[in-house]
Amino acid sequence: MRPGAADLLPRRTSRSASPPRLLIWAAALALAEAVGLAAAAGASQAVTAWSTEPGAKGSTGLALALVVGAGLVEGLALGSAQGWLLGRWLPRLRRTRFVVATLLVAGLGWAAGAAPAVLGQEQAGEAPSTPPLAFMLLGAIGVGLVMGPVLGLAQAWALRPAVRHARAWVVANALAWPVVMVVIFLGASLPGHGWPVAAIVATGGATGAVAGGVLGLTTYWAFGSMTAVPAWDRALLRLLTTSWGWLDGDLVGLEVRGLRTGRTYRMPVRYAVDLEGRLVVAPGEHTGWCGNVHRPTTAVEVLWQGSWLPARAEPVVPGHPDYADARAAYELRWPRAGLPADQVLVWVRTPGADEGEGA
Repeated sequence: MRPGAADLLPRRTSRSASPPRLLIWAAALALAEAVGLAAAAGASQAVTAWSTEPGAKGSTGLALALVVGAGLVEGLALGSAQGWLLGRWLPRLRRTRFVVATLLVAGLGWAAGAAPAVLGQEQAGEAPSTPPLAFMLLGAIGVGLVMGPVLGLAQAWALRPAVRHARAWVVANALAWPVVMVVIFLGASLPGHGWPVAAIVATGGATGAVAGGVLGLTTYWAFGSMTAVPAWDRALLRLLTTSWGWLDGDLVGLEVRGLRTGRTYRMPVRYAVDLEGRLVVAPGEHTGWCGNVHRPTTAVEVLWQGSWLPARAEPVVPGHPDYADARAAYELRWPRAGLPADQVLVWVRTPGADEGEGA
């Protein structure tokens, strides 16, 4: 640790927004899909029972209503789970728009896919026959290839104000949903004739849990890409949160919020400590964030010794009375930095450090 750094960054718990953890994300989506597919399984059994009863004519409208309702339950559960977790991380996310988009695409799409089978059952008046497994899986992949991009685009419509690259979410859904639909179709093929309704509904719920978990695992990688943090930088930030500590003398993580967009940007940066105990940072290749640091100071967060801590940042431009000292401290720590003559530097310190200096 550099002299003065301990006073500069006291240990405090950060309350900044951060992406949901992988296990929490996957578990929430697993629960949502379990609820949705259990409802779909129950609706399917009700439709099958009615279609095979003598004198069941005229129940087509009710059967379709049940299927549509089950699809809407699935879309609402999935959209609510995703929107709630993403909204905690992205304050500018339009949650209502996100849920509605999911409801319309996932829910009504599911219902539209099931409607032909319902109508066929009503017309035949008998339980549906099971298609060959290979044909079923090809159909599942086809449905996923269509549903994934469409759902991703609809949800990206709500994500755009909150992230820099919403297209990463579209790509993630396009890759995830073919796999998810294969899981769903496989689960749907398990129950045989004569299974009790409770067992079929439970199987639907279990299938949904697996499908939701797969969806969570296969879309999680998009979080970093949506916020435009390169994979290498994400790896460095991850290392800085560990207890290894071998990067602490060279790098800190820095979080800055955009003045116009309100989006947060995180990146690892090299630092030095000046004679006043302030961190001196040169924007380097991460030049975009520097424009969001203004006078007198700007609220930021620093990843220090494994924790994100509240801090204040101040730009130091050429001509500032202390610019030469700040530059000298940085070049002493990084003699090969090769800073240009007009390089803007940034001081970073916590409010606690300011109080200590004024005491």
